[in-house]
Amino acid sequence: MKKIISMGIASAVLSLTAVAAFAEANTAEAPIVDILPAEGSENAVSGEQYVVDIFTTAETQAIEFYVEWEGLEFVSAETPVGTFKANNSLGKNKYNAFKGISEGQTLVTLTFTVTADVGEPISVSLVASDDAYASAVEGIELNAVAVDDDNSDISGDSGDSGESGESGDSGDASGAKPGDKDNPGTGIALAIVPAVLAGAGVVVAKKRK
Repeated sequence: MKKIISMGIASAVLSLTAVAAFAEANTAEAPIVDILPAEGSENAVSGEQYVVDIFTTAETQAIEFYVEWEGLEFVSAETPVGTFKANNSLGKNKYNAFKGISEGQTLVTLTFTVTADVGEPISVSLVASDDAYASAVEGIELNAVAVDDDNSDISGDSGDSGESGESGDSGDASGAKPGDKDNPGTGIALAIVPAVLAGAGVVVAKKRK
């Protein structure tokens, strides 16, 4: 009897361990930064300034990445946390921060001048500095088209979003930062735990009879 009960408990523990590993894997793979146009920069006007915010979508202890752009000329960088070096010795524009960073924290605000002609594309994208940070910035890119005045329509996206100035659920074109996010994959995985525990209980109950 004790052996049967022990086996049931062991099965439940293994299931919980698997769920924890699943949740950790999903968290590690999810990007933890995003880009949005700053307030007042919803349109990239040819010859005018264009400002973007790069911010976190999850809490992290350290982050490092390169920033690349097209159709833009770098003007300045403001870094509430961490440091940003434009055109460093490697010819890349590098940001890093090595301390606890909260969710929704603005990492760096970049100001550019739009050099693209009207109708030409502009982009700001993040590239991992090494494999350790690859998942943190994977697929993060802000795309738009230069226009000739502030009232013109602009099409752009950040990450996987196809709408102007939006990036999934992380914020809107006004520069809003993301709130708490659920992890659907983890929620699904957690749902299997009660079923496993219930199954273990049935086995024990049958053996008692």
